[in-house]
Amino acid sequence: MRARTIAGFVMASMLFAPSAARGNPVPIGEPLEGNSWHQLWGWNSGGADLFAARIVSGGPFESPALRDFNVAGWTLDNEQGGASPTQATAVGPTAGYLVWDMWFEGDMTDSLTWDFIGFSGESKIASASYMWNGVSWSVAATTWNPTREQLLTNIPLPAPVLLGALGLVGMIPLRRRALGRAG
Repeated sequence: MRARTIAGFVMASMLFAPSAARGNPVPIGEPLEGNSWHQLWGWNSGGADLFAARIVSGGPFESPALRDFNVAGWTLDNEQGGASPTQATAVGPTAGYLVWDMWFEGDMTDSLTWDFIGFSGESKIASASYMWNGVSWSVAATTWNPTREQLLTNIPLPAPVLLGALGLVGMIPLRRRALGRAG
């Protein structure tokens, strides 16, 4: 009798509890072509609040790379790579099922590969590599393993950092002159 009660409890839990099954994003429908092309994606994340995508080969993304989210509050947090971004990060409130549109520059018949990683808080909950052969998508494991903090940090471009450092160095003679020690 006790075994039946436990089995009944387990069955009821499975039927009435929300699904915590997580997976990787899947393409929805066919990609659409315009001046560039885009693909709609759906993800049963089970509670994501951040994801990122990066171009491995082909591409780049068309800016803004990630758009038209189905959950209010989700937005593109940052893009890296300048006018033709090669990495994009999106953030938002916890979402069980998320849909977004991803845009790529170039011709839809060109092959490309992009990596995906998703987070719920500090926990990585999904990762995959997506390959487009000009006709269809395939998916494989990825070795890309950034932390949440790395994805949320906009890495400064080398030129502004260098120019800032040179500006500080250029101020040394001014400081010496102000103290009366020229040269």
